[in-house]
Amino acid sequence: MQPRSYRIEVEGELGPTYAAALGTMRLEVGDGTTTIVSPVCDQARLKGLLDAVAALGLALVSVTQQQPDAGHAEPPSR
Repeated sequence: MQPRSYRIEVEGELGPTYAAALGTMRLEVGDGTTTIVSPVCDQARLKGLLDAVAALGLALVSVTQQQPDAGHAEPPSR
C-alpha cells in the first residue's frame, strides 16, 4: 500500500516546541490553526498520529486525506 498524506488541523498556532514533539511531520501555521501534514501508511499509523495530538492536549478541527498528485495517480483496479 502506497502511503497517503493526511492533513490534521488543530486549533491554535503551534510553535517550535510542538514541532519538536511532532518530529518529521510538516506544520503549516496560520489563521489561528495549525495543519499537521504527514504520510500515513496504514490505519494504525493514523490512529497513532491522532493519539499524539490528543496526548499534547490539542483541539482537533479536522482530518483530511490528501488526494494523490495527478502525476502520481494509482493505477486503476482490475
